[in-house]
Amino acid sequence: MSFYSHSFLHGLRLGALGVAVLGGAVLVACGDREEPGPEAVADPEAEAHPTVDPNATPTPDPGPATSTVKVDLTEWSVTPNKDSVPAGVVQFIADNTGGDTHELVIVKDGQELAEIEGVSSGHVQALRIRLDPGEYELACLIVETQPDGTKEDHYKLGMWTKFDVR
Repeated sequence: MSFYSHSFLHGLRLGALGVAVLGGAVLVACGDREEPGPEAVADPEAEAHPTVDPNATPTPDPGPATSTVKVDLTEWSVTPNKDSVPAGVVQFIADNTGGDTHELVIVKDGQELAEIEGVSSGHVQALRIRLDPGEYELACLIVETQPDGTKEDHYKLGMWTKFDVR
């Protein structure tokens, strides 16, 4: 004697069929992912399982930009389209027009405040940051070791400029 009705068992079979079809679709979708290209290389210094600081607070959204500064990065210069902006939220747009990978670092009193890392040749990246009045530097702080063992320091080669916030 069965404790389940025919319609109940039929519903279970249809539900199981739906789960099987959905599961197959998920497996197919996961299987279609492209492998990372040759540029995707793991950072050997990155922690596999970074520890979480319980006292850390999330980075607040600085809000909408009150000024926008386009910064051209090329060998060996950092060239903003403006030398100064009013205090407030500034959006920096780093445009790498050079052949090497560069970065844009906002520096005040020797302290790195924010950066756009690893801007590949021909690529553009942006960031927004709230800046108080003062003198800043816009710089590329990449130091590369060349095949012959010499160091190529982008900053020392001229990749920095003064920038004022009024």
